Amino acid sequence: MTKKSNNSKQAQSAEEQVEMRFDPPEDLSLILRKVRILVQLRLEWLAYLVEQQASLLEDDEPAAEIAWRRQYRAEELARLEKIERALSACENSAFQRLVTLFNLKSAEIAVLQTCVAVQLDPSMRQHLGLVQNRPGDECLTDYAIARLHGFGRAFKRPESIPLSQWQLVYNSAAPVGLTLDTQIFNWLMGEHELHPMLADRARLIEAKPPLELWPLEPNRDRLQKLLELADGEATVTQVLAHPGQGKKTFAAGLCQELGLMLLTIDVAAVSTREFRELYRLAQRQAFLDGCALGWENLEYVLPNSNLAEFPLQFIFSSPEQANRLPLQKSALHIELPDPTDADKRRLWSTYLPASDDWSQGQRQRLLSQPVKVADIANQSRHLDTDLSSLRQRASQEHLRQLSGLATRLTTPFIREDWIVNQRIAGLFDDIVFEGRERSQFWQSQEFERLFPRGKGLIAMLSGPSGTGKTMGVQVAARELDMELFRVDLSRVVSKYIGETAENLAKVIQRAERLNVIMLFDEADALFSKRTDVKDSIDRHANMDVNYLLQAIEDYSGIAFLATNKKSNIDHSFIRRLRYVVEFPMPDFAERQQLWERLLSSMAEEQMPEHSAELSRCLAEQIELSGAQIKYSILSALFIAKRMGEPLNHLHLLEGIARELSKDGRSLATHERESILKSLASSSVQAASA
Repeated sequence: MTKKSNNSKQAQSAEEQVEMRFDPPEDLSLILRKVRILVQLRLEWLAYLVEQQASLLEDDEPAAEIAWRRQYRAEELARLEKIERALSACENSAFQRLVTLFNLKSAEIAVLQTCVAVQLDPSMRQHLGLVQNRPGDECLTDYAIARLHGFGRAFKRPESIPLSQWQLVYNSAAPVGLTLDTQIFNWLMGEHELHPMLADRARLIEAKPPLELWPLEPNRDRLQKLLELADGEATVTQVLAHPGQGKKTFAAGLCQELGLMLLTIDVAAVSTREFRELYRLAQRQAFLDGCALGWENLEYVLPNSNLAEFPLQFIFSSPEQANRLPLQKSALHIELPDPTDADKRRLWSTYLPASDDWSQGQRQRLLSQPVKVADIANQSRHLDTDLSSLRQRASQEHLRQLSGLATRLTTPFIREDWIVNQRIAGLFDDIVFEGRERSQFWQSQEFERLFPRGKGLIAMLSGPSGTGKTMGVQVAARELDMELFRVDLSRVVSKYIGETAENLAKVIQRAERLNVIMLFDEADALFSKRTDVKDSIDRHANMDVNYLLQAIEDYSGIAFLATNKKSNIDHSFIRRLRYVVEFPMPDFAERQQLWERLLSSMAEEQMPEHSAELSRCLAEQIELSGAQIKYSILSALFIAKRMGEPLNHLHLLEGIARELSKDGRSLATHERESILKSLASSSVQAASA
């Protein structure tokens, strides 16, 4: 045995000189000891060549080094064998699971072990230059690993091997060289975390008690058989349900039955290039943590790659998207029905026990509305669980979701404020009744079968401006105890091809997740007739109209479409609506009722003399809409206040003249004289009486 040089003595004592920065698991500690011994042996071999005055370039032969080790370093080799046996005994260690999961071969294991050791003990880098006959170079290379582990002079890692495909180890820029992926290192250390690219998009879904109507057991059995037949290949299940109805919770329940967890990945607004990288990282994460994968907002075909894929994966989508997604690997389709009243009642009790103390009327109102499973589950995250707090949170969420797309309308009006004929009032009675009963009605499987589309409550209101269309919607929203939002056409309608449809799609998709009533004012601007195709602009415009008509027909919520240009709306679309309500200008009796009620409400403290007769005269002589009457009284009140006089018929006539001027009309002299004459006559009769 030769005498050791100063360099070799430094290498031999390196293990004692290094302070560990970590407290690694047993298997990683063994790996560190193993690599330190290999570094020590390599440095001693090079020192031996120097002592023998041999050429480091010509005589540093791998076979000669191995023979030298066997002859002179039996003690160190015995220590290595002991470490290998100890590593083999760590069958359930994280490192061994990593090797098994990604099917790593001996050369890949050597690379991984060396990177782990350098990560645990960075001071080893100072020896890497000597190991490679390049003093001062601290870069970890394939050559260094090959010489340490006895793989000869050359050691190449093809990109096709799992170590490279899964990027467990990658090449960093000098002076670092080969580097162990940070997430993989932390995983080996027992810290399970998401890769940074997944952190903002991935979420572990907790399994909750399933709804009674969910087909959990039969689909669990079907999946079990498919997984057995697939023999390791990915089995992809498409789960269909309306937004917020528990698709992910259902899938998490299936995974729990199969002994797995569920990790969902939201790939909204991800480019094609990003998606491929995200897909690879998601598969790696699934294998590391034993989680099935669930894909949300998927727009791409799942890649056909050479990588292994986790055996169980899900795609979440709405029923309308069932045939629109670019699926190639979907093996099973499961459509979830909407929850019944019994399901919702149990969900309220489970997630919000305080609801058991609410009155029967309060609970019934909740059950009568199409509340989503997610809406109920989200309430359990809050400490204040009284009904008013619940409604306030829901209102804030509605504003957030629809901000920039729709404006919330208040609902201050009661039925008595709304003066319309009996036919219109009767139709709105039917609309409100259907709004209350529709949730339970559509739970019937037979009606579900007969009406696969068109479950929304959509009503078109047409007629001149100011005839009570918007007020009627406000009254209906109040009676249904629901929030009302009006679509902001200035934000939705665009001069650019395709943008109007895209903007409206956002409104409809978000509104469908919320329990609100939507009002599309000036609906003729959105749902106009299709035109004859003369050029590409006409063709694209018709495509927009077709999309919008289909989108509103598929909408499952409550919506009102208001227009004063019904003739401009596509007739085939009108035929499919649940209600079409025509609002005519009010007749004499309705105008008189409007004058009397509005004067009583707005001018209660300064009612004009002979107000009943005044209301009759104004209603008889001048044809106005309800809105025009209201604003005439408002103008008259300010005129009277400015003049410092009690409100009288002259102020009202001036207010009427202002309203008529908006439409290019004027209060004719004969109309004014007729009203004054009638009032004078009424005054004489009243005095005689």
